[in-house]
Amino acid sequence: MQSAIKFNPDNTGLRTLYREWQIITLRLLWENPWKKYTTKQAWAYVQDNYKSKISRATVYHFLDEMSRKGIISYEKGMGRGGERVLFFSEYSEEDFRELMARNLIKSVEQNLLSPMSG
Repeated sequence: MQSAIKFNPDNTGLRTLYREWQIITLRLLWENPWKKYTTKQAWAYVQDNYKSKISRATVYHFLDEMSRKGIISYEKGMGRGGERVLFFSEYSEEDFRELMARNLIKSVEQNLLSPMSG
């Protein structure tokens, strides 16, 4: 997993790393690790659990980015209308939090211990 994390120290918990709708999206995957969800299913879950509306494309791009970073996984499958992408997590929320904390500490250590350029 890459450790390219945007850290916001003004917030607490997962909000230091993600927006509320992103946390809702990830929680869907964490509730049932290894269960696969289409973008439409993830988007519908966000619509039902978030106070503002988020576009389906926005949810897809977030899931795609998280899979490219190795935070979640995906597989391609066939469905009505052709090929579709199914997203899933290999982690529970607790496992994910521990992994993120370790990665954040590792990233900070690497940045603090590396010589300054200039």
